[in-house]
Amino acid sequence: MASAVRDRKKLIACAMLLGAVLVGCAVDAARHQCAAGAGSPMVVYDLYFGRMIEGRALPVSDAEWAGFVERVVTPNLPAGFTVLDGQGQWQDPATGKTIRDPTKILIVAAPPSAQTAAAIDTIKAAYKRQFKQRAVGMVSHAACADFDG
Repeated sequence: MASAVRDRKKLIACAMLLGAVLVGCAVDAARHQCAAGAGSPMVVYDLYFGRMIEGRALPVSDAEWAGFVERVVTPNLPAGFTVLDGQGQWQDPATGKTIRDPTKILIVAAPPSAQTAAAIDTIKAAYKRQFKQRAVGMVSHAACADFDG
Protein backbone atom coordinates (compact mmCIF):
# COMPACT_ATOMS: atom_id res chain seq x y z
CA MET A 1 0.00 0.00 0.00
CA ALA A 2 2.78 2.43 0.90
CA SER A 3 4.44 1.62 -2.42
CA ALA A 4 1.24 2.49 -4.31
CA VAL A 5 0.95 5.81 -2.47
CA ARG A 6 4.61 6.58 -3.15
CA ASP A 7 4.16 5.72 -6.86
CA ARG A 8 1.06 7.93 -7.05
CA LYS A 9 2.96 10.84 -5.47
CA LYS A 10 5.79 10.38 -7.99
CA LEU A 11 3.29 10.33 -10.85
CA ILE A 12 1.60 13.51 -9.59
CA ALA A 13 4.98 15.25 -9.16
CA CYS A 14 6.01 14.26 -12.71
CA ALA A 15 2.71 15.49 -14.13
CA MET A 16 3.05 18.82 -12.33
CA LEU A 17 6.62 19.23 -13.58
CA LEU A 18 5.59 18.41 -17.15
CA GLY A 19 2.71 20.90 -16.90
CA ALA A 20 5.05 23.63 -15.69
CA VAL A 21 7.50 22.91 -18.51
CA LEU A 22 4.76 22.97 -21.15
CA VAL A 23 3.33 26.24 -19.84
CA GLY A 24 6.84 27.69 -19.76
CA CYS A 25 7.36 26.65 -23.38
CA ALA A 26 4.11 28.30 -24.44
CA VAL A 27 5.00 31.50 -22.58
CA ASP A 28 8.46 31.61 -24.19
CA ALA A 29 7.06 30.84 -27.66
CA ALA A 30 4.48 33.63 -27.34
CA ARG A 31 7.22 36.23 -26.97
CA HIS A 32 7.67 36.20 -30.76
CA GLN A 33 6.97 39.23 -32.91
CA CYS A 34 3.57 39.70 -34.51
CA ALA A 35 3.23 41.14 -37.99
CA ALA A 36 1.89 44.69 -38.25
CA GLY A 37 -1.88 44.65 -37.77
CA ALA A 38 -1.88 41.04 -36.53
CA GLY A 39 -2.28 41.90 -32.86
CA SER A 40 -0.03 41.29 -29.88
CA PRO A 41 1.76 38.14 -28.73
CA MET A 42 -0.56 35.95 -26.67
CA VAL A 43 -0.74 32.44 -25.31
CA VAL A 44 -3.96 30.60 -26.14
CA TYR A 45 -5.00 27.97 -23.62
CA ASP A 46 -7.67 25.41 -24.51
CA LEU A 47 -8.82 23.59 -21.36
CA TYR A 48 -10.98 20.46 -21.52
CA PHE A 49 -13.19 19.77 -18.50
CA GLY A 50 -14.81 16.33 -18.53
CA ARG A 51 -18.23 16.40 -16.93
CA MET A 52 -18.69 12.73 -15.98
CA ILE A 53 -17.96 12.00 -12.32
CA GLU A 54 -16.91 8.51 -11.28
CA GLY A 55 -19.56 6.91 -9.10
CA ARG A 56 -22.24 9.42 -10.10
CA ALA A 57 -24.93 8.74 -12.70
CA LEU A 58 -25.34 12.31 -13.93
CA PRO A 59 -22.62 14.60 -15.29
CA VAL A 60 -21.65 17.98 -13.84
CA SER A 61 -24.84 20.01 -14.35
CA ASP A 62 -25.05 23.36 -16.09
CA ALA A 63 -25.79 24.95 -12.70
CA GLU A 64 -22.72 23.32 -11.12
CA TRP A 65 -20.58 24.47 -14.06
CA ALA A 66 -21.97 28.01 -13.82
CA GLY A 67 -21.17 28.08 -10.10
CA PHE A 68 -17.63 26.89 -10.77
CA VAL A 69 -17.16 29.58 -13.43
CA GLU A 70 -18.47 32.25 -11.05
CA ARG A 71 -16.39 31.15 -8.03
CA VAL A 72 -13.15 30.02 -9.71
CA VAL A 73 -12.79 30.90 -13.40
CA THR A 74 -13.98 34.52 -13.46
CA PRO A 75 -11.87 35.67 -10.48
CA ASN A 76 -8.77 34.03 -12.01
CA LEU A 77 -9.41 35.28 -15.57
CA PRO A 78 -11.10 38.67 -15.14
CA ALA A 79 -10.02 39.87 -18.62
CA GLY A 80 -12.26 37.24 -20.22
CA PHE A 81 -12.59 33.78 -21.73
CA THR A 82 -14.90 31.71 -23.93
CA VAL A 83 -16.73 28.48 -23.01
CA LEU A 84 -17.93 25.93 -25.56
CA ASP A 85 -19.73 22.61 -25.18
CA GLY A 86 -18.00 19.55 -26.58
CA GLN A 87 -18.05 15.78 -26.60
CA GLY A 88 -14.77 14.22 -25.51
CA GLN A 89 -13.50 10.69 -25.88
CA TRP A 90 -10.46 9.00 -24.34
CA GLN A 91 -9.18 5.52 -23.59
CA ASP A 92 -8.74 4.54 -19.96
CA PRO A 93 -5.17 3.17 -19.82
CA ALA A 94 -6.02 0.86 -16.90
CA THR A 95 -8.95 -0.87 -18.57
CA GLY A 96 -8.54 -0.09 -22.27
CA LYS A 97 -12.19 1.01 -22.25
CA THR A 98 -13.21 3.96 -24.45
CA ILE A 99 -14.86 6.67 -22.37
CA ARG A 100 -17.18 9.26 -23.92
CA ASP A 101 -17.58 12.36 -21.84
CA PRO A 102 -19.60 15.56 -22.27
CA THR A 103 -17.01 18.33 -22.00
CA LYS A 104 -16.77 22.04 -21.33
CA ILE A 105 -14.01 23.72 -23.34
CA LEU A 106 -12.56 26.91 -21.89
CA ILE A 107 -10.57 29.06 -24.31
CA VAL A 108 -8.33 31.81 -22.98
CA ALA A 109 -6.05 34.15 -24.92
CA ALA A 110 -3.80 36.25 -22.70
CA PRO A 111 -0.43 37.97 -22.82
CA PRO A 112 2.30 35.54 -21.79
CA SER A 113 2.89 35.80 -18.04
CA ALA A 114 3.59 33.67 -15.01
CA GLN A 115 0.42 35.14 -13.46
CA THR A 116 -1.78 33.76 -16.25
CA ALA A 117 -0.04 30.38 -16.12
CA ALA A 118 -0.64 30.26 -12.36
CA ALA A 119 -4.32 31.18 -12.86
CA ILE A 120 -4.72 28.33 -15.35
CA ASP A 121 -3.11 25.89 -12.90
CA THR A 122 -5.41 27.13 -10.11
CA ILE A 123 -8.50 26.57 -12.27
CA LYS A 124 -7.42 23.08 -13.29
CA ALA A 125 -6.62 22.05 -9.71
CA ALA A 126 -9.91 23.42 -8.37
CA TYR A 127 -11.96 21.54 -10.99
CA LYS A 128 -10.15 18.27 -10.34
CA ARG A 129 -10.65 18.67 -6.59
CA GLN A 130 -14.30 19.77 -6.72
CA PHE A 131 -15.48 17.24 -9.31
CA LYS A 132 -13.12 14.34 -8.48
CA GLN A 133 -11.44 14.35 -11.90
CA ARG A 134 -8.12 12.67 -12.71
CA ALA A 135 -7.15 15.38 -15.18
CA VAL A 136 -8.15 18.52 -17.01
CA GLY A 137 -6.84 18.44 -20.56
CA MET A 138 -4.91 21.42 -21.84
CA VAL A 139 -3.45 22.55 -25.14
CA SER A 140 -1.51 25.81 -25.29
CA HIS A 141 0.13 27.61 -28.14
CA ALA A 142 1.58 30.97 -29.10
CA ALA A 143 -0.58 33.27 -31.19
CA CYS A 144 -1.07 36.85 -32.25
CA ALA A 145 -4.39 38.28 -31.08
CA ASP A 146 -6.30 41.53 -31.01
CA PHE A 147 -9.43 42.14 -28.95
CA ASP A 148 -9.61 45.89 -29.52
CA GLY A 149 -11.40 45.68 -32.85
